[in-house]
Amino acid sequence: MIILFEDYYLLVCNKPPGLSTEIQNHNYPSIEQLCLQYLQEKFPRRKNYYLRPVHRLDRAASGVVIFAKTYTALQNVNTQILNRKITKKYIAIVEGILNKKEDILKHWLLKDNLQKKVL
Repeated sequence: MIILFEDYYLLVCNKPPGLSTEIQNHNYPSIEQLCLQYLQEKFPRRKNYYLRPVHRLDRAASGVVIFAKTYTALQNVNTQILNRKITKKYIAIVEGILNKKEDILKHWLLKDNLQKKVL
């Protein structure tokens, strides 16, 4: 796990593909679990750790994940996301011949409530 930034309020790390963002099942690894282990090793005397992902990435995706280390930080970053002060950008690897060297593809995710997933 690579820590990109850390202070009292935030822990920002690079999530590799194959890990879920949040702890869902202790049998499957998550970046949240790795970050908690990191904090436990860094601060072994502390009993309780507040660590919440501000956003999620799909298991197959890699990228930057922001974790709040306090409830106040979680609220603050969520407000910044709602006010569009923080945005997500995705880079995709594609196969084939493209007409342009560079382009922006803007698409929206659709929720499929029957399958309980996002398309």
